[in-house]
Amino acid sequence: MPQNHISDNLASYFNVFEESLSKPQFSHFQSWNLGILHGKAQGSKISSQFSDKSETSVTRFLSQSSWDHHELNRQRIVFAKNILQQKYQKYVPLIIDDTIFEKYGKKLPGIGWHWSHTDNAVVWGQSLVTSHMMAGDCDIPLFVDLYHKHSGQSKIDLAIGQIHQFRQLHLPDTTTGVVVTDTWYGCKDIINESLNNGFELVTMLKSNRKVKVQGIDTWLSIRDISAKLEEHSLHHVTVDGVIYRFSQVTGTIHGIGGRTNKILLVQQYSDEKKSWSSFKYLLSTDTKMRAWTMIFLYRKRWKIETFYDFGKNQLKMADTRVLKELALLRFILLLFCSYTYLALRKFDSEYFENYEISYYQLQNQVIDKCQTQLIRWVYIQGQHGRPLTAILSELRLVEISA
Repeated sequence: MPQNHISDNLASYFNVFEESLSKPQFSHFQSWNLGILHGKAQGSKISSQFSDKSETSVTRFLSQSSWDHHELNRQRIVFAKNILQQKYQKYVPLIIDDTIFEKYGKKLPGIGWHWSHTDNAVVWGQSLVTSHMMAGDCDIPLFVDLYHKHSGQSKIDLAIGQIHQFRQLHLPDTTTGVVVTDTWYGCKDIINESLNNGFELVTMLKSNRKVKVQGIDTWLSIRDISAKLEEHSLHHVTVDGVIYRFSQVTGTIHGIGGRTNKILLVQQYSDEKKSWSSFKYLLSTDTKMRAWTMIFLYRKRWKIETFYDFGKNQLKMADTRVLKELALLRFILLLFCSYTYLALRKFDSEYFENYEISYYQLQNQVIDKCQTQLIRWVYIQGQHGRPLTAILSELRLVEISA
C-alpha cells in the first residue's frame, strides 16, 4: 500500500491535495506520484508496487475518474508560489517551449509527424506545449497542452493560452512577468499577447531578421549589422560566470509590430576553445532592460530543456501509452506534482544548507527514504506479532515468497 512507502515529508506534501480528492482518488494520487518519483510511471508497475488496487482501477483514475485536474494543478501552483515568494526578483520568467514524445501506433491522442529540433528530423509521436515559472533558481512547471496538427490550433495559439493562464497567477506588484522563448515563439502574436497581458518578452531572433534601427530609415538584417561591428566597440559583461561581449541597438523588427524594441548582438567566450562564438541576437520588448538582464533571463530558458531531459529519462515522462487525451494530460500534471516536490526540496536544501544539489540526487533521496519507511513498517509489523504471510500479502509479494 502507498502509505507503507511514504516518508513524513512526502506525506506532508501530498496532504496539500487531499481536500480536492475523494479518499479512493487520493490513494491513487499518492500511488501515481510514488511511481513517477521512482521512475516507474506505467499503470502495471503502479498497481504492483505502489497500490493495493488493480491495474484497471489505477488506470481509470487517469481516464475516467471525476476529479478536477485543473483545480489540483491550481492548488499545486499556488502552494509552490507561496513557498517561493521570497525568491521573486524584479523579473519573473515564464518559459514556454514544446517537446516531442516519440511513439509507435496510430491510436494515441495527438499522434502524428512532428519536426524534432533535437533529432533535426521529422519523427512520429506526440507534441506537447508546456510552460515553466522561475523564482530565483527554482523552476516550477505550470501548464501543458497537447498539440493536434489538424485541430486548427497552432502551437502559438496554445502558448498564448498559457500566457493568459500565467496572468491569472497574480504576481506581486513589485515584479514583472517576462515571457521567455526561443526563436520559434518569438513572433508578432506572442509579443502582442505578452504586452497585452502586462508582461515583457525576451526571445532570440534569427539572423535574417530585418531591423530598422532608430535614426536610420532603412531595413537592415541583424546579421549584416553584426558583421560591421568592430571588436573595440563591443562591451563586456559576465553572467553566471560566463563572459559575453555585446553591442545593442533599439529599433523596430520587420513583421513583428511597429513598436520599438531592444536588440542585443552578443557573443559568448569559450574557455575550452579560447575563442568567441558567432553572434546571437536577443530581443527585449523592454527598451530599458540592461544587457546583463537580457542575457540572464534568456539563460533561464535552458531550465525547461533540463526539465524535459530529466522528466523523460528519470521520471519516464514519455513512457505512458494512454489512449485518451484526458488521461495523458492528467498524467503530465501528476508528473508536474512530483517534479514540484523535488523542486521545493531543492529550494529547501539550498536555502537552509547552502549547497547545490541536483534533481538526480533528490530523486535518489526520495527513493531511499521511501525504502527506509517501508523497511520500518515491516519491522513494526513483525514486532507486533503479525504473521509474515500477512505482511507479504499486503505488500503483494506472496507470489515472490513462494
